[in-house]
Amino acid sequence: MNTTEALLKGALAIVARSAFPLDVLLKIVAPTAGSEKQLGACNLCDGETPQAEICKTSKLGKGNFSRALAR
Repeated sequence: MNTTEALLKGALAIVARSAFPLDVLLKIVAPTAGSEKQLGACNLCDGETPQAEICKTSKLGKGNFSRALAR
């Protein structure tokens, strides 16, 4: 990956995360108390980390993670 691609990828990641204000995003991703695992999984969704690894790292079941993604 050349420098331009790396910079564009970084810029896109920042812009994509700013589409929703943080308080709105938290209500979508972690709507109830005790949703810290879902929030951690959301932070791991960077476009490069496989879903299986996100589930393993955040200690979420595949079904629970799938429902979180659908939200």
